[in-house]
This record gives sequence, C-alpha cells and structure tokens, in this order.
Amino acid sequence: MTGHDPKPATIAPLGTPTGHRHAKCFASAGENCSTTISREHFISETLLRQIELNNTAKIAGLSWQQPKTFDIIPLKGLASKILCDRHNSALSPLDAAMGAFSQAIADIDRDLHPDADAPRFQRRQFCGEDLERWMLKCLIGMSVSGNIGGALNPKCLDLLYDRIAWPTGWGLYWLVDRGPVAHHASGFLIETNVHPQTNVIMFVRFTMRGLPLGLCLGKPDQPSAFGILRPSALSFRSGHRRRPIVLSWSRDRAGGPIQLNRAGTYDGPSPDWLPWERNG
Repeated sequence: MTGHDPKPATIAPLGTPTGHRHAKCFASAGENCSTTISREHFISETLLRQIELNNTAKIAGLSWQQPKTFDIIPLKGLASKILCDRHNSALSPLDAAMGAFSQAIADIDRDLHPDADAPRFQRRQFCGEDLERWMLKCLIGMSVSGNIGGALNPKCLDLLYDRIAWPTGWGLYWLVDRGPVAHHASGFLIETNVHPQTNVIMFVRFTMRGLPLGLCLGKPDQPSAFGILRPSALSFRSGHRRRPIVLSWSRDRAGGPIQLNRAGTYDGPSPDWLPWERNG
C-alpha cells in the first residue's frame, strides 16, 4: 500500500516560537511568523503543475476576471503574498497530500480504462484530516488574496490549526446533489456558496478531477440528502479490477465507503459543463 501517513500532519512551525506577527501573513495570530513574506499559491502549485502547459494554467471564475471567461495565466500569477516563509513551509504537507490524492485519482482512471495494460495501481491511503484542512487552507488563501467574494467564517483559522473542535455536521463531504454519475476530468472546479443575509461563505464545492467533494462550514438541514460526511474510502471498480483509496480519520467517526463503478470510456468535457466552459 502506498500513500501519505494516515496521521494528521503537523502544520505548526517547528522550533522556538518567534513572537513575531507579520502584517501580511494570514496565520499571524499565533505570533510565530518569520520576518519575510512569501508568495503562496492559493491553489496549490502541486495541483497546478498537474494541469499546466508551459508554466501556465487555464483559469476562470476569479473575482478579477470577466464572467464566463477563461484566461491563460502564468503559474506565478496565481500566487499572492499572504503567508510568511515560516508558515508557508509548515503548511506544505497539506499541499503535498492533496497533490498526491489528485494524482491517485488520475492513476486509477488510467488503470481502470479497458485498454489499460497490466494493473499498475496499488491501494493507497491518505489522512482525511489533511485533505479537509487543505480545503480550508485553499479557501482562506483565495479569500485573503481577494480572488473570491464572500466573508470568511471567523472559525476557519482556528479549525485549520486545531484550536477548536469541528462543529457537528461541518467538514469534508462526498456530495450527492448532482446525481449518481461523476465524469472524470483533468481539471479542478472550486465554487463557493455564501449566506444571503450575512455574506459569509457557508460551503465550498471542490470538484477534484470530476469527483464531487465539498467543504461544509455549517450543519446541513438534511445531511443525508447533502452527502456523506468524511467517507472512509473511495472504492473504484471496473469489471474485476478494484482500486481503493482509504481515508483515515483520527478525530471523528468516518462515514461509509463510496463505491464508484466505471461505466464507460468517454474522455472529454463533462455533460454538466455549460457551453462557455466547454468552448472556453
């Protein structure tokens, strides 16, 4: 079995606390910053490298872009000065975990294709908390850098650094609101939902290579109709081939496994995409 350590990563900076708060670092509340600010990719560079072409990525939907329009953006243009060097380095295990998780999904899709040669994929395991905290980190980074609208819930940083417990019903979900079919894709889609009265971000949809994941920052009215909170595994199957991704959760009981059966060989834009998304 391969994968990341199933124990949650340590993301607090190591060594003696510095007692310094950098004005531009979003994690400065702990007074443990370095004096140098760094450029942080609010969408992890490890993910961007999986879809880049000549150090650029095709991006749409950021707050400063024209609606329903893609732009080709250099990867360095998708980074902002929002973390000091010390906190940026300490949070890197979350980027690595999500990058490896995304790559595992791509490997499985390749391995379960009917035309694939001998299986290459092994059972893989990831710490669910690290993927969940990566979603928080991504949300915070995109918000602080001004790339999305809506206000952050004030609990986000405390949840990221385990200073408070996750409220009931909050966390990573496998979403069921768009039906039983998921279409594999090479890209990533991040969508926010804000409260109509408070303008606080309550939910973020993370479609990772076509898989419908989400981060809920409020208890759903009907959790079972919303999705599966903290699934224990994603089990992919095509004929006699089975490829599992195990998700370990140390703090809270995990939901059940998600079963995914490959139903075809189609490669291309998802039928759910709007015309501008397909043609952009």
